[in-house]
Amino acid sequence: GQLYYYKVIVVDRGNLSSEAHKSEVVSDVVLSPPMLVSPVDNSTTSSTPTFSWNTVPGATGYRVAVYSRISFPQIEKWSTTILNGTTTSVTYPTTAVALSGATSYWWAVSAITNDPEKPNSYSEAWKFTTQ
Repeated sequence: GQLYYYKVIVVDRGNLSSEAHKSEVVSDVVLSPPMLVSPVDNSTTSSTPTFSWNTVPGATGYRVAVYSRISFPQIEKWSTTILNGTTTSVTYPTTAVALSGATSYWWAVSAITNDPEKPNSYSEAWKFTTQ
């Protein structure tokens, strides 16, 4: 990727100027989106499914989320952040708010590089229905 530098100079109405402090170098690359593996789209699963996806080269972690509504505004039922780029599965915890039976949910994974609060790339969302 290309590295860019910038400098901000503030000029007030009296034409007095002041330079901002030197910026930090932040480096990041766009990652490929995670490819979901299981549960497959439109499948039926238990109320404690194990979610799995393929490794994304360069990822330092992943965020897995389950939604009870995928259309805007999304309603997130549960999520977890995994700060390990080689972990590619997680099981819905029995300590979380239980998933209702015979109900549809959606799940998705985002890849993380520098900041866990700012995912780098996003998978598509897959639907599953609990038994």
